[in-house]
Amino acid sequence: MQLLYDSDPQVVRRAIDAVSGRVARGSASPLYIPILVSHLHHRKLKHEARSALVAFGEGVIPALQLFMNDPQE
Repeated sequence: MQLLYDSDPQVVRRAIDAVSGRVARGSASPLYIPILVSHLHHRKLKHEARSALVAFGEGVIPALQLFMNDPQE
């Protein structure tokens, strides 16, 4: 979890890949979703974050709706 907040984009990219792997194995926590959404703002991490969110499947939609309806986001 801590590596998702690292200052080095390469480290974060690897951490996002690890989250994607956990999602694929069915063992990812929904606590990753807000962190991944926050990385959508970063040009260098957007693609990986989007792919990881897609891996969560339709279950991620309610969380995405909350972010989309928040004017601060």
